[in-house]
Amino acid sequence: MHNLTLDTDVGAVIVGFDQFFCYKKLFKAASYLSNKDVYFIATNTDEQFPAERKGFVIPGTGSIVNAVKTAADRDPIVIGKPVPVMFDFIQRSYKVEPNRALMIGDRANTDIMFGRNCGLWTLLVLSGVTSLQEVREFCYSRDASQQKCIPHFYLNGVADFYKLIVKTQP
Repeated sequence: MHNLTLDTDVGAVIVGFDQFFCYKKLFKAASYLSNKDVYFIATNTDEQFPAERKGFVIPGTGSIVNAVKTAADRDPIVIGKPVPVMFDFIQRSYKVEPNRALMIGDRANTDIMFGRNCGLWTLLVLSGVTSLQEVREFCYSRDASQQKCIPHFYLNGVADFYKLIVKTQP
């Protein structure tokens, strides 16, 4: 790492999904973030992504964010789900009425919580990360954050949603 240099004009470190994340990138990110004037922004905090093969885990962006957070000893500003920042922008720009919008997702702690945080209707598709058993556990939880993970509706997959739409068309 002795031959690495830091650009003095960097004003932010933005952490997103990077399948080529490595120690060198962690080193540079933490070094930039040692300057308290440099913003630390995370695109999302998904812990894992769905894997097609049983028994395999695909680390999500949250894994990378947490590595940088630990190395830099700083918390990021999260701009993606479940934080409502991006919906606030969409709502202002396109005059979206939250009670007339539906957030569809496969992860309760980001997608569904995002919808709930924004006042949207929520639909969980069970073809991804969160299982129906987990949703049932959220229903009995006294934890406010887990309560926000309970969807208004659920279906087995996106294809089932498509079938519902087709059935309602004249």
